[in-house]
Amino acid sequence: MDEMTGARMAARVLAAEQRNQTQRRTLDVAALAASLGVEIATFAPTDKPRVMGYLDPDDDLIWLRDDLSAPVRRFTLAHELGHWRLHRAPGTTGEDCDTADVAHDFEQLDPDALLRPDEAYSPHSRRERQANAFAAELLAPLALVRAAFLGDDTAAPQTVDAIAADFAVSKAVIIGQLTQLLANPEEAAPPMGGASPAAPLDASQAIAVAAPAPTLVVAGPGTGKTSTLVARVRWLVERGSAPGKILALTFSRKAAGELRDRISGALGSAATDLPTVTTFHRFGADILRAYGHLVGLRSDFRLVDEIGAFFVLRDLGSQLPLQYYASLAAPTHYFGDLLGAISAAKDELADPARYRALAEALPIDDPEPRARALEVAAVYAMYQAELERQGDADYGDLIRLTVRLFAEQPQVLAEVRERYPHLLVDEFQDINRANGVLLRQLAGPEGNIWAVGDANQAIYRFRGASPANIAHFQHDYPQATITPLAHNYRSRPAIVAAANHFAADALRQGAAAAVALQPTRAEAADVVRLLVAPDGAAEVAALVADVARRSAAGTAWGDMAVLCRTRTLARQVATALAGADIPATTRVDLFGDEAVKDLLGIVHLLADEAGGLLRAARVPAHAFTRATVQRVLARQHDGAVSLPQAIADVGAEAALPRAERAALAQVQRAMGQMRFQPTISRALALYCFDMTDAARTHLLRQDGTAHHLAELLALAARYDQERPVTTGGDAERTATRRWEGFVTFLRAVRLLNRPTTPEAEHTSGAVQVLTIHGAKGLEWPVVYLPRLATTYFPTTRRADAAPRPLGLVAGEQEDGAAAHYTEEACLFYVALTRARDALILSRAERYGKVRRMPSAFLAPLLRAGDVQPEAVATVASSAVEDAIFVPSGRDIAFSEPEALTSGAVQTYDRCPRQYAYRYGYHFAGGRNTFWRLRRAVSAALREANGGQVDAEEAVLAFEAAWGSVGHEAERDPFDALYLRHGRQAVAVAYDQVRATETTLEAFADVVDVTVADTLVRVELDRTEGAAALGPRRVVRHQLGRRRANDDPTLGLYLTVLAQRTLSGDAGADTITDHHLNAGETVAVTLKPRQEERLRAQALAAIAGIRAGRFPAQPEDRKCAACEFALICPV
Repeated sequence: MDEMTGARMAARVLAAEQRNQTQRRTLDVAALAASLGVEIATFAPTDKPRVMGYLDPDDDLIWLRDDLSAPVRRFTLAHELGHWRLHRAPGTTGEDCDTADVAHDFEQLDPDALLRPDEAYSPHSRRERQANAFAAELLAPLALVRAAFLGDDTAAPQTVDAIAADFAVSKAVIIGQLTQLLANPEEAAPPMGGASPAAPLDASQAIAVAAPAPTLVVAGPGTGKTSTLVARVRWLVERGSAPGKILALTFSRKAAGELRDRISGALGSAATDLPTVTTFHRFGADILRAYGHLVGLRSDFRLVDEIGAFFVLRDLGSQLPLQYYASLAAPTHYFGDLLGAISAAKDELADPARYRALAEALPIDDPEPRARALEVAAVYAMYQAELERQGDADYGDLIRLTVRLFAEQPQVLAEVRERYPHLLVDEFQDINRANGVLLRQLAGPEGNIWAVGDANQAIYRFRGASPANIAHFQHDYPQATITPLAHNYRSRPAIVAAANHFAADALRQGAAAAVALQPTRAEAADVVRLLVAPDGAAEVAALVADVARRSAAGTAWGDMAVLCRTRTLARQVATALAGADIPATTRVDLFGDEAVKDLLGIVHLLADEAGGLLRAARVPAHAFTRATVQRVLARQHDGAVSLPQAIADVGAEAALPRAERAALAQVQRAMGQMRFQPTISRALALYCFDMTDAARTHLLRQDGTAHHLAELLALAARYDQERPVTTGGDAERTATRRWEGFVTFLRAVRLLNRPTTPEAEHTSGAVQVLTIHGAKGLEWPVVYLPRLATTYFPTTRRADAAPRPLGLVAGEQEDGAAAHYTEEACLFYVALTRARDALILSRAERYGKVRRMPSAFLAPLLRAGDVQPEAVATVASSAVEDAIFVPSGRDIAFSEPEALTSGAVQTYDRCPRQYAYRYGYHFAGGRNTFWRLRRAVSAALREANGGQVDAEEAVLAFEAAWGSVGHEAERDPFDALYLRHGRQAVAVAYDQVRATETTLEAFADVVDVTVADTLVRVELDRTEGAAALGPRRVVRHQLGRRRANDDPTLGLYLTVLAQRTLSGDAGADTITDHHLNAGETVAVTLKPRQEERLRAQALAAIAGIRAGRFPAQPEDRKCAACEFALICPV
């Protein structure tokens, strides 16, 4: 149980008796306070400006400001009662609670409750959050609010206004409670019975519990690791240690909460002094809240998470010295990679100076890796300097700065060691270098550390973890005891045998880790199976059939899980199960939730983005047809009117069906009510809870995604906090800019590819489909492990866009490929050991048109005889194996274009759905700031070509064109970057493009070419030459850094066709690329085989356009950067 849940539970207990006595929803808070012996007094606002109330704990007295309205007074009194119940202690003094502390209004709803863990808060902030949660639950209990909002067989659902009136609280309090329910739907349920008594310890567990520190307990899967750790706490307490002297560290809030509950149960409900059970980051944050000023942090420092870090880099914008990590088409494209490199450096305790030194030490004879590392070092230095200027810290700093604090301030370290003489660590194999140094500091020379871990389950290498942590324990703590837990209580013997054989073959982790599991359960038949299908469709069909067969035999849906190596495969399997009417749940991130994308339709409309029509049309409160969408778009384009005006005009057409007119009218009303709300979060909350049934629908959903709406509201509140709107000027334009900014913010969050969803949400009534990473720590009676084929599992190692410089990871000996293989093997081991009763492995001989060999991970199991391959039959749908997994695009309908452009054909080739949005519906897209840059450069060079301006005047011509070509009133932070590149390009290219006596140049030519009887218009940057002087030459303008070995593209093929048309030479195969910034011209030749391939791509794209097929082509990285990502159904 976390602190917030504990606060709400305390409120329920306190209010239950009085509410039961009065049978009233409205709680008399003053009477409750009196019954508790708490007195109430008032003070004038002038006595304590901005203060709402405060507690005098010594006198059991609550002071309230005397001018508060009734609902605010009730909430403030309940808030102070929360402090009285939760935070009162002998010798403490009360704290003033000001308007920012008492959350009774929309603007005080806390976005960090979902977006950032508890490390984001100071101790004062955490106390105020707990008091707010206590107050809300005291006045409007979650269970009662849920019942009123959803209704039942005896009562209709109530509106938020009616519920607020019933409970005599503000509307925002009810919305806050409903948001909490969305985030944690099960919290409104009555508490379950007490914890079951602990099972007796076996011999190996008893030895581990009593082992003297330092001790490493090597605990394999199913061996009772957590029970042993809890028993260690009880053992220490029974021998005289004060519980508060024990510190237990783990890696996730969920794990910390579960461990805290287990320890609390083991020590008994009467225990008031409990061990500190927390995450590494939370521990570091608490230390820095108290002592951070000693390492340069301000006392109220802000924790900068990944979203905040992204915007730190974005605000630095044009100052960043980017070359290798510059993308003029999408300047933030590599920000995730850069932040990942910075985070990895901090995990290794490397500051910017250390990172730069490592980069400079790289071999000079291999210049690109060295240049890349130096570029990352420069970005790291600028990023860290900005954090230090603000006095803030990011996640990596929580551990890095704590280690530095302990090293520089030995008296602080001594205080902490004295506070926590007993140090326990869970999942020791997952620590990184920074964690390891911190633990050695805390353990001290005596080595007061007792840790549990398993090298075979080290699956978080991406955050610096390594199986070597287990092997190095004795080196770090020479007097250490290594004790194993070997008895597996989870799995059937056949599963244990398979895991042991695999580990012995593929996971040789050293003597400290070499512990073979010993099964304790009875043997059974057909426990481990290997299904071999002819193709991928047959493999999935066999899996679905086996799930259905087991269900018919009595296995509950929730007792089966499918563990997948990738999210893409998980989505495919979940789709197949759903197609067979089998209930299945899988992780869907916030931006993958179709219902959330529908809600964002109104947001896009408020940002003047017509793509929102497609999504708004699907919201039940104002649903309208695709035909009406087409009419609105036609009105906007043909009438050259604004989007809101087009909606109003079409909504007023008498010929439109009444239901369609009503729907458009509702859209207009929603936009009108939301546009000028003081904050985005208030507007979105009103839309979700008042104007539509979105919140009600999400609360009723049983697919594990109800919390998405809560997270969307939290993101809106986060945007309001960090990106306040600029006031003044035209009100309509100001409002639109604010909504545009919010859409940009959401796109940035999605671009980070940041997991927004807890993966393992157990739903008892559905088959669980999840990734292996998400399955860590869980178990099921039946586990399926599909697609065990080469390149799929183990996966092919991907090149790191920002690789770590040699020497960053201390003592790292193995190469990247070996480390990748080891991590993949650990993942496979984890997957095997999730199964209790049955383990079904599967693979196919062919996926798509490619034959695949069996996964190397199957070899040890086959050699040991753990499995025997079982052939399964093909299925009729194998020819269209993956068609069901992505939207077909046949739901899109619009008129066929009169002529295709080269840009349109290339867009369709990249993604047919993107083509439909950009060229079919004509949604804004493609003409971004990079498009403006290219246009402005061409305009300046055109003037230079006339010979009437000098080089300086050509640059001025560029600047003038930059301000007029596609100019937007709102410029982005990369304007200076674009200007710098544009000026450089024009200045360098000036002499090369001026007209001479023998050369005539044309800019922005359009040439018609024919591809299989289809006319395609190719827009050229520049052509050189005159007919009288010989064949004209096509020149492409390239901006930014020249990249070597770029593969030929469809654009090159179409440009070569244009060259042939202009020159009259059917055999021409070469064009010229002019790299403007470098002043280089390079001949680019299209080889025959390349041309054959690209011609086939062009023909396929044209055929798809003509046939009206517009399926999405999902690819995580490209989709994240797509301007239509928030409306596309992928």
